[in-house]
Amino acid sequence: MALDPDRLLTVALLCVAVFAVAAVAALGYAATTAGDDADPMRDVRWRLEPVNDTHVRVVHDGGPTVSAASLRVTVDGIERRPDWRAPALGPGDSGVVRADPGSRVTLLWDRSRVDTVVLDRWRLPGADGG
Repeated sequence: MALDPDRLLTVALLCVAVFAVAAVAALGYAATTAGDDADPMRDVRWRLEPVNDTHVRVVHDGGPTVSAASLRVTVDGIERRPDWRAPALGPGDSGVVRADPGSRVTLLWDRSRVDTVVLDRWRLPGADGG
């Protein structure tokens, strides 16, 4: 028993339409949820405090608690390991790193293994005070 070619065409077009609608729905969902991981970090404030002539303190200055393991600090592009006081950082928690006068300190958040976000940057005054 042979199938009617018009009926086969109708079934094929219906399948293509269903797949197209599913693909558009999946892409729409992905586009609207792509930035959700960054939302908590947008509400976190940070500040930099001098400790002495060679060290600074990166301070969680308000907002939601964040994982210390996902944060990195660089000084003039060189990664430094802050001595975070706890695995989860809340307001008032801090870490200290070495940073000489005139250095650029950058706080980074590793959103995933392949996605790093710059949370804040600071330029320390130079040795001459400028």
